[in-house]
Amino acid sequence: MTLQELINENHKLEEILSNMPEEIKNKCIIKKYPSKSIIQRKNDELASFSIICKGEVKVINEFENGNLYIIEKNKAIDFIGEVTALAGQEKTSVTIEAITDCIVFQLSLADFFKWVKSDNNFLLIIARRVANKLYSSSYTKGVELFYPCIHLMLDLLINSVNQDIKGKSKVRIELTREQISEKLGVTIRTVNRTIKKLKDENLISINKGKIHFDSHQYEQLVRAFEDRVYL
Repeated sequence: MTLQELINENHKLEEILSNMPEEIKNKCIIKKYPSKSIIQRKNDELASFSIICKGEVKVINEFENGNLYIIEKNKAIDFIGEVTALAGQEKTSVTIEAITDCIVFQLSLADFFKWVKSDNNFLLIIARRVANKLYSSSYTKGVELFYPCIHLMLDLLINSVNQDIKGKSKVRIELTREQISEKLGVTIRTVNRTIKKLKDENLISINKGKIHFDSHQYEQLVRAFEDRVYL
């Protein structure tokens, strides 16, 4: 797939690249990453700036103890490397893994900085993107440290119900233990212990390994969360 074909498919990409100098555009390359492949590894030397033109990725923080924490999941159009580059750092701070097959538009860091300096439209887009990341991080920073896992679990279960639960015999939560662990930033062992406690207190039911609850249990979950019972 050519760059022009990618631009024709996505008007947002066309807006981003509208003022990109032709000499930079001509040097850029298009790469394909299959699902589950690593686009960027934490602590690798940042060699390029990338735009995800098609596909979805997850942003992961990997810790020395082996734990993984999924910071966010992003769909095209998205950027890779702008925070590290603008911070003047050499090594990447997160791992980027392809959730679906991805197409990435890539340019050197030298060309990235040339582009930023020559294109105010692109500079504003990048500034907004970095500001959104900073705002989101500062707004939620410390939540998983301040609140116990069981309180975070209540919040997750309540917000997993996207429809009116009244009149339904049961609601099933499709998230796996691993997915819950990733979302809450805790170990699977902690997740299992928390689920057992909620089950023992009859706030949830377990069927074939999945979390279920009826309208009465849902009301109890909401009440326990609002009354901050587990804080």
